[in-house]
Order: sequence, then structure tokens, then C-alpha cells
Amino acid sequence: AYVKRGNLIFNAAGEVYHLSEGSLILIPPFVNHGIPQDAHNLCIQYEIFFQILNPELKHLFESHKVFVLHDSSHLANQFSYICTNYRNTDSLRASTVNAFLCAILFSFITLALQSLCQQ
Repeated sequence: AYVKRGNLIFNAAGEVYHLSEGSLILIPPFVNHGIPQDAHNLCIQYEIFFQILNPELKHLFESHKVFVLHDSSHLANQFSYICTNYRNTDSLRASTVNAFLCAILFSFITLALQSLCQQ
């Protein structure tokens, strides 16, 4: 989930995350998550569900925790493009959407590897 505007309270894996504009959260598969019903979340957010086919990348994300980038505002234009063009069948636009999604995942891979090195 990417917070485009406003603030978002998000529960994932038993933790509470306070996200603001420009925050990005990645939840691994099969992890309980959601927005509390009593939270007053006034925001605009993008939610993207990834299907990772590469076994090594899939294992990396399945075996790790929730990742948060609190300042990923540099990705705002990419998210807007993805949401506008994800169903477009034009090969150039489809390739661009795919490239942006890969860039987002690689941002998280970098974060995951940094967190592993600190352990």
C-alpha cells in the first residue's frame, strides 16, 4: 500500500503502523493485515498485489517481516502511472508498468538486505 495523500493507520502481523503521505508498506504473503474499523483514515492510497514468480525473490519476501519505507515520495509519479495504465494492452505502457513495479520491489529488496546485515 502506498499513501498518496493523508494519514493511514494500518495493522499488520500484530503491529500498528502509522503511515503518512509518501509511506509505502509491503506485507508478505499470508500475513494478517488491515485497517482498523474505528480508525479515522482520511487518505488516498494505492494498493498493489504482486505476483512474484522468481523463486529466490519469492522466498526473500515470504520469509521476512513487514517492510515500511516512510519516505518513498519519489515513487509518487510511478504509482500514478501504474494505476492509470495497469490494464493498458499497449506493449510500451505494459513494459513501463512492469519496470516501475520491479523498481518498487527492488527498493524493498535493498531494505530487506540492509536489515539482514544489521542482525
